[in-house]
Amino acid sequence: MLGMTYVSARISSPVAALKTVPHTMLAAVIDAPGQVHIEEVATPKPGPNEVLVQIEGCGINPDDVMVWENSEIDEYPLQPGAPGREAWGWAAAVGADVQRIKVGDRVAMLSGNGFAEYDVAPVEDVVRLPIQTLEMPFPSLILAQAMNIFNRSRVSEGMTVAGVGAGILGSLLASLSAAVGAEVIVLSRRQFALNIARELGAKHTVLLNLKRNNAVEKVGKLTDGKMCDVVFEVMGRQEPLLIATEVTKAGGQLILAATHEGGLRQVNLALWSERSLDIVNAHQNDPELLREGLRLAVDEAGRGQLNPGPVCSHIYDLAEVGEALDTTKQRPDGFLKAMIIM
Repeated sequence: MLGMTYVSARISSPVAALKTVPHTMLAAVIDAPGQVHIEEVATPKPGPNEVLVQIEGCGINPDDVMVWENSEIDEYPLQPGAPGREAWGWAAAVGADVQRIKVGDRVAMLSGNGFAEYDVAPVEDVVRLPIQTLEMPFPSLILAQAMNIFNRSRVSEGMTVAGVGAGILGSLLASLSAAVGAEVIVLSRRQFALNIARELGAKHTVLLNLKRNNAVEKVGKLTDGKMCDVVFEVMGRQEPLLIATEVTKAGGQLILAATHEGGLRQVNLALWSERSLDIVNAHQNDPELLREGLRLAVDEAGRGQLNPGPVCSHIYDLAEVGEALDTTKQRPDGFLKAMIIM
């Protein structure tokens, strides 16, 4: 692991000094569950409507862990660089029909092979990053997902908003809510995550021990018994779902931001009905919605309303991609987000 704080070492485009793109590159190749090696492979070439990006970094998405440990996948080895989907970097070459992106632009991209020195994507999946983001990491997919979830909510200035969970997604949603002037309460089992939430604008934090009555009582005291206008449930487990329900006020909005894998869930349907809650299943993976989410995330970052830097806790180089995936699965103390930096 290289360190805990991200600082871009590239003050100007690294491709500016390159006369040609190298014919080969280094890429991580996952051979089998839990097995990876670094291989020299051919550098991809952009098609007429594609952009070749020299990767600066790529975040580890939680869903990548399922690929890393899934013995049911029958397509091993994976393609070089797969399943890296959170890449950003510098446009190194563009196809003949590409007008919007120029060589040397710093960009974020939605692709699938970002654990490599280069990756290629259709131009519609590439967004130019403004100069204000130069010192930020920009893990594209998770930021697009966070923006899409936030936009499904009705969070606005003066509202009381709770986030049940303070991982990467919960932290980003807390930051976005605080940025529009909401009073934010964050609940988490991890004290360090609550400390980060405070840095991101949360007014109150609650250390969560998953004893429902304890959590609900604390939120009740913080809100003078009124509970919360909007609640984001981002832990994806049974008890947090019930807690999120109970801290949502009558007529409030409960946002299901987690995927809730691993079995059925019980919900307090009587309380949903009694309080006339608006329930929103906000986890979206439609490609066009992700593109729009990425564009919105870039805009918010450019305006100073979104900075993923504080939540990117663990930094690795390409040779350590296996360790980065393992750490994302294990979530040790102090962990929020792992990134591969080239």
